[in-house]
Amino acid sequence: MGYKERPMQKLIRARYIGQAIVPDEPLDIPEGQRIEVVIRRLVSDAELQKVKAQEAWNEIKITAIKGLNLPDSALSREAIYED
Repeated sequence: MGYKERPMQKLIRARYIGQAIVPDEPLDIPEGQRIEVVIRRLVSDAELQKVKAQEAWNEIKITAIKGLNLPDSALSREAIYED
């Protein structure tokens, strides 16, 4: 008699501690049951913001006009807001 997969999927949160993956909540799985694990690293909000900020900066650098030099007078209030 061969091994058959039973269609069951459940998303759980867990932590890696030492050399074990420890679920954040109890699992309804018999001890010794063979399972398949897919690992996806979760990032914190701060890490996600840092990645998004870096992506935005990279986009700015890519789309910037190279070699453009503006004199300081072009950035004065009078030059920008002609009354």
